[in-house]
Amino acid sequence: MNIPVTLERYPGALTIQAENVNLRFIMEFAECDDRRLRAALAGLPALLSSAPHRLMFFAGAAALIVSMLWWACVLASGSFGFAFPAAPVPAGWAHAVFTQYGMLPPFIFGFLLTVFPRWLAQPALTRRHYVPVFIGVFGGYLLAHIGLLGMKPLLLAGLGLMLSGWTAALVALGGVLLAHKGRDLHALSCYAALLVGFCGLAAFAAFALGAPWQFAYVAIKLGTFGLLLPIFFTVCHRMLPFFSASALGTGYRVVRPRWSLAAVWSLLLLHLGFDVSHHQDWLWLADLPLAAVFLYHAIAWQPWKCRRPGLLFVLHAAFAWLPLAFMLYAL
Repeated sequence: MNIPVTLERYPGALTIQAENVNLRFIMEFAECDDRRLRAALAGLPALLSSAPHRLMFFAGAAALIVSMLWWACVLASGSFGFAFPAAPVPAGWAHAVFTQYGMLPPFIFGFLLTVFPRWLAQPALTRRHYVPVFIGVFGGYLLAHIGLLGMKPLLLAGLGLMLSGWTAALVALGGVLLAHKGRDLHALSCYAALLVGFCGLAAFAAFALGAPWQFAYVAIKLGTFGLLLPIFFTVCHRMLPFFSASALGTGYRVVRPRWSLAAVWSLLLLHLGFDVSHHQDWLWLADLPLAAVFLYHAIAWQPWKCRRPGLLFVLHAAFAWLPLAFMLYAL
């Protein structure tokens, strides 16, 4: 009875009442959403640490953002002249080293800490194996980037922490390798590349401590030709034919020659030998055969059959850049 009278006397009452209902609904929804958000954030550490690839891929994505922000500030300060803290080591060298040893390795470790036990038919690694890798590599990477803001002690501490994370990864993966008695060529190749990477990072740490500039030069070269390229080719050598055969079935011929891993390693070491000894005029002796080996694989893996699914084609397209890159290196 009162409602019609109220609405008759106050025509806007219905609108006000509706707005109040909407406001209460929004507030209740926001409160509920806030509770869900708090619950999700509380469970995030357990979710991330439930598998090595989750934890390390998170670290890699965060490191990518940190790298871009710091390097953008360095470039902008040089271009526009605003003040930005000078790094205790040459900024370009720091960027090259931390990209190769700090930004990309979390993705590598996340993958290898997951697949090594599967490749070698061993039990999955647990939190006590991969959480120290995360703390060392990612924590050291962040600390070192703070140190790049003109604080050399923090840079050195960050490098030391990163080396401890690499050590934890080598111990964890080495244990899996030893349990399998080291009979898997792909696992051995990846592990050898990680050992080279550890030596490269240690070389840069020595440079930051005062060793000659050649230590930094060697660290940068080892990161590219002793760490990243061997792992990239080894993983492609194992996984691209596997993914392609899984998608296409009997219509796909698997090509995975055993000789090519040894050939690529030998040629990359030859490239490194010429490079670090400053005989760049002879690099083509390694780069031209590498281009030929990579081109052979790019064709042998039959990318024209792998246009679907799209992700598989992207993997083949990514590998196709490798022979092209080494053809250009050889020029």
